[in-house]
Amino acid sequence: MTDARKSVQVIFKSSPFGTQSHGNEANNSFVLWAYGKRLLVRSGHYDSYGSAHHSNWVWSTRSVNNITANGLGQGKRTAQAQGKIVAFKTTPSMDIVVGEAGSAYERGILDRFTRAIIFVKPELVIVYDRLEAKKPSTFEYWLHAINKISVEDQNRIRVENDDVVCDIDFLTPSDLTFKQTNKYDPKPRPRIKMREWHLTATTPEKKKRMEF
Repeated sequence: MTDARKSVQVIFKSSPFGTQSHGNEANNSFVLWAYGKRLLVRSGHYDSYGSAHHSNWVWSTRSVNNITANGLGQGKRTAQAQGKIVAFKTTPSMDIVVGEAGSAYERGILDRFTRAIIFVKPELVIVYDRLEAKKPSTFEYWLHAINKISVEDQNRIRVENDDVVCDIDFLTPSDLTFKQTNKYDPKPRPRIKMREWHLTATTPEKKKRMEF
């Protein structure tokens, strides 16, 4: 990338170093920038090291563009909660990366979480997720943005930052339930005034296998 103002950038993480230190509970997460603007972001604020907000939001799977199962994210501050890049290919017209992070989740709740991101240049990004849980589970898909996200239905979702727009279409599963807030749980210290928006798409019924 020679000029961020003229480029689209997708950053993906799935790390064998676990969730300790600066790793956070973020395996198989991604962020999206386009034309110099932040669109899908990692959320939260470093208000103070180890504060309630820092340790229970910023470090958590909920704070990044990722998936939780029955409200559970990845193991906390442990080298055992690992992800892995299992495939990568780059070409002039398309890039693809595939990560596996099923074993990173708390209580061994998942047997599989395979996320593939396909970047069809210059502007189309496809995210394909396959999850398998040990027992029927509800899955929550988290997205975060600087500004409030427009949701008409699951096929018409829009993220905007100034004049840059990202349109999102959840192709599957159907009948997702959406909730959006600009609050954090737990909230940062009072001196932190900036807020971000958090969108959660929840599956309608418990299943052992799920695709997004």
